Amino acid sequence: MQPDNGPRDGPTGWDLYVANRVAFLAKALMDHSTWGRALDAAGEGAALAVSWVEGDGRRHTTVVDRAFLNAHLRVLRSLMGDLSACGEVGTLALRGLFARQLAAMDEGEAG
Repeated sequence: MQPDNGPRDGPTGWDLYVANRVAFLAKALMDHSTWGRALDAAGEGAALAVSWVEGDGRRHTTVVDRAFLNAHLRVLRSLMGDLSACGEVGTLALRGLFARQLAAMDEGEAG
C-alpha cells in the first residue's frame, strides 16, 4: 500500500509510521553497535547484563551474548525491510538515517 500523496495539513498516519520505524531503527542500530563492541572487548564467550528502565518506571535486565546479538540483527533487518516496503518515502528515510550515522562516525574520528 502506498501513501496518499494528496494535500494535507499535518503528518499522516503513514508519516508517523515511517518516523516511528526510523526512530526504532536508529535506537536498535546504536544498541547493536554498543553491545557488539562491548562483546568484542570482553572476548570470546562473553556475555553482558544489560539493564534499562521503561518510561513508566518498570526495570528490565537481560543477558546479551553472541546468540542474542545474532537474533537482534534479525530485528534490524526487519525494520529496514519495513522502511523499504514504504516505497520512496521509506527509502529516503533510510538514506537520511544512514547519512546521519556516517556523519556522526566521521565526527567521532575527527574529534
